[in-house]
Amino acid sequence: TVALARRVGVTELPDIKIFHFGRPRDYQAGADALDLIDVARWNAGALMQRLPTSKVFEIEGADGLQDALARHQLLLVAFTTRWCSRCLKLASEFDQASTLLSAADPPVALATLNLDVPVNAALAERFGVYSFPIGKYFFRKRFIGAFTGGSHAHEIVSEMLTIRNNLLNADKDERDGKEEL
Repeated sequence: TVALARRVGVTELPDIKIFHFGRPRDYQAGADALDLIDVARWNAGALMQRLPTSKVFEIEGADGLQDALARHQLLLVAFTTRWCSRCLKLASEFDQASTLLSAADPPVALATLNLDVPVNAALAERFGVYSFPIGKYFFRKRFIGAFTGGSHAHEIVSEMLTIRNNLLNADKDERDGKEEL
């Protein structure tokens, strides 16, 4: 154990090291249990990778949101952080749902917006994001409302298909009403 301590740079006890891809880094945060848990979650979020089949894309800043809205008729955006346990759990469910929803006709797009990125703070304020993860959905470049469905893939798919169908039917009814006049 002394050899290991020397190899990773431990100079006095107690000493905490964070290993990132096998390389030790000094731990520089509080030492109570909640601080340790937060650092572990932060590092887990930094290492998280999307499923290979995922169709989820990342939005960054107001310009990124405008680009996404221009490309997608119906868009669900999950406002998340990389250290939130619920956000980390949602990521794999969101990936699975994105694969199914991208194949729907018409498709539903799913994106994430990382609240740890400073340029995204204005969007969080604009859309009233005070907790996370939280979903907001947009139809034809307009903010429609907060996503109130579940957090499992099948619940996300079911709710978003229902929302899509309701929005499309309301849009069709509105067009049909204008043609009758």
